[in-house]
Amino acid sequence: VIHAPNIVASTIVTNDLVEISSEHKFKWLGRFDNVINSGGIKYFPEQIEVKLALKINQRFFIAGLPDDNLGQKIVLFIEGEEFPLEASFFNELEKFERPKEIHFIPHFIETNNKLKRFEMVENQIKSSKLAITSPAFFHSLVAFNLTFLSPIIISTGISKFGSSVFQRY
Repeated sequence: VIHAPNIVASTIVTNDLVEISSEHKFKWLGRFDNVINSGGIKYFPEQIEVKLALKINQRFFIAGLPDDNLGQKIVLFIEGEEFPLEASFFNELEKFERPKEIHFIPHFIETNNKLKRFEMVENQIKSSKLAITSPAFFHSLVAFNLTFLSPIIISTGISKFGSSVFQRY
């Protein structure tokens, strides 16, 4: 809630979360509606995205997907065709900020140049037809696997029921 009568007559309500450091300074943390609660720790996708921004040339975003053990797991969504990642790709991230899954989406959904994160995440939850990755994708990450702290789930194909078959490494 922003109350600034010298600038605007009405009170402004946003979903932005900030850390107030003084009467005149604050640090923007992220948006309340994007917060990921994973294992009881709250993560701001925007902060993780900043750390990955120099590593990914395609559009991407971080979001949370439901997880039986963690509540939500951190997931990386990348626009475009699947490509291999080097083992050092996630070095900029803290241990628990590292994505548990990576999803490649051919074309992001957007309106007025704004990504529709929630719609894409909801579509992913409803349909497992999007390829998370293929086994070849992780050949260079076999040793890196242990730093994820939980199994990486990769798509190995489409079952006769139309849903992805998963293999855990």
